Amino acid sequence: MQPLFSICIPTYNRAELLEYCLEQLRELERFRKPFEIVVSDNASTDDTRQRVEAKQAILPYLRYSCQRANVGAAGNYQSAIRKATGKLVIYLADDDSIIPENLIQHIARMEGEPDLAAVYTDWIAYDDDRKFELHRYFHFDQPVSFDREHPLELINFIFTYQIYPEIAVYRRAAFLQAFRHVKHSLPFHLWMYRLSRLGRIAFELMPFYRENRVLNKQFRRTHWANMELNLSIIGDEQRNALESLLLLAFQDAGFAQVPDDQAAKAKQMIDRFLHARVGLEVQRAIGAKNWILALELRQRHILWYGPGSLEEQKRDVLQIAFPAALQAVSETYQGLSDVDGLLLRGFQSNEVHGFFRAQFPKIPLVAVAPDRNNILILYREAFPEREDTSGGTRPGYVLYLDQLLETYRVGKTPINLSQL
Repeated sequence: MQPLFSICIPTYNRAELLEYCLEQLRELERFRKPFEIVVSDNASTDDTRQRVEAKQAILPYLRYSCQRANVGAAGNYQSAIRKATGKLVIYLADDDSIIPENLIQHIARMEGEPDLAAVYTDWIAYDDDRKFELHRYFHFDQPVSFDREHPLELINFIFTYQIYPEIAVYRRAAFLQAFRHVKHSLPFHLWMYRLSRLGRIAFELMPFYRENRVLNKQFRRTHWANMELNLSIIGDEQRNALESLLLLAFQDAGFAQVPDDQAAKAKQMIDRFLHARVGLEVQRAIGAKNWILALELRQRHILWYGPGSLEEQKRDVLQIAFPAALQAVSETYQGLSDVDGLLLRGFQSNEVHGFFRAQFPKIPLVAVAPDRNNILILYREAFPEREDTSGGTRPGYVLYLDQLLETYRVGKTPINLSQL
């Protein structure tokens, strides 16, 4: 019997997370609808194959294939979809999960409305350790659908509500026809638009997908594709995709290009779309402990929207600027092959020491430095207590926290170092 739907899971070197994901999908059995799980392994070097084959003994609907060599994330995504045999397909990352009851409702709708090419849904940023919702992504009030006769209405909706069409139930035949290779990592808007030319597409508020922003404490994430796309999502890759989207829509509405009287508005729409995601990407960068990236993104946000309240500015200092300055010390240390430790000088408290021990435990903190040529020194302030870089220490191996904080400044709020 042909499966009604296929859960398509690309995977690479995350055997434990994948096994956890597969175990949760067993909940779908209770709905008694024919389905399959398609795992496409991107030439993993861990024990992914052995774990999946063990699962196949108890999950007869689990199918597995392995690439001969790593074909990249996009290639493996495509492989998972193309190997599916269900009438409907659903993408699932190997570190995320679904809400079975909600998914089944969307599948039932696709069964009852054969003109639907896809149902796009909101999704949940989720803390899987503490089991609670962090936030959602859609910001409109009522479900809506669009057919091929209204390309500009669809585009206006996408830009007005800053829609990222990433999570969906697709009609497999339509998705394969809509699929197009792109030379960037953000094809979702173009796939969505192609699907809208092949059938009706709907946008629903009820989520079926949990993006496990925080993993269950038994797991450690070695790589995270979504986080690695920070700058792409708000930069030129996304701009290129949105400009291609606009061109296709205007052409299908009868124009050769964006009309002159609408060009300025179109550029403004794209800018607003890109800027709207910056605040979220700042928080995601902080969550990934990439404070330097968070600082750069926050600076961009302040440029267009201002620094916010005094409380927000103080929070920027504590959550972004201060950690970014210390991350810079860590990266300086990592880039020096001939140093054996980090010496902290002039600090009155253990706050900075504690930060390094918690966030950068591989950097040895030394209390004394018998050979100052083999260490990196971080002073609280430039020449505190009138010390200088003499005594054998090389100038390039000395850093000052006050200077770093000026370099990694988010706003104009002064930073009091006297308590450090």
